[in-house]
Amino acid sequence: MLSILASQLKITTLSLPPFSMAEFKDAIFSMEADKCPGPDGFNPGFYQHFWELCGHEIYEAGCSWLDSGVFPPNLNSTNIARIPKGEIQTSMKDWRPIALCNVLYKVVTKVLANRLKPVLDKCISDNQSAFVPGRSILDNAMTAIEIIHYMKSKTRGKKGEAALKLDISKAYDRIDWDFLKDMMIKMGFSHKGVDWIML
Repeated sequence: MLSILASQLKITTLSLPPFSMAEFKDAIFSMEADKCPGPDGFNPGFYQHFWELCGHEIYEAGCSWLDSGVFPPNLNSTNIARIPKGEIQTSMKDWRPIALCNVLYKVVTKVLANRLKPVLDKCISDNQSAFVPGRSILDNAMTAIEIIHYMKSKTRGKKGEAALKLDISKAYDRIDWDFLKDMMIKMGFSHKGVDWIML
């Protein structure tokens, strides 16, 4: 299976032509102008308004960071804001932290994400329905409803079924980055492309 994927992906993954200024402009202008800024204090609206003045510098800087594989100090710094989950907050579990990143960091990650979009559906299992263009998280909800309906309506046979719902707390914190890197290389992603994702 992986060898088939690798042959399909090698043509289209991140080992693509040089980045274009249009990719950076699209990334900035696809953001909501009044989104909260990161530690540097500049929101997307600032860069959108002054694009004609600073667009070329943003493009040059972004390409330089991606070529070198090194971000300048503090570019990927974030402010953490707490959003209340319910009516009453008595412990830290009652808050949802969100990270407010610098816009230039978001621009670079969005450029990379846009390059990945065309191959995501080939890399990610059909069972994963969230965060993949053309798929809906409701697909899995409907599948679960159908399975439970089938289990409830089954009247024949001695063999029973069981359903198990798992929710991994702090799933993102449990990612094995070395495993992810090895899998991307096995699937045909270029080493440079993998390095960009691991930045």
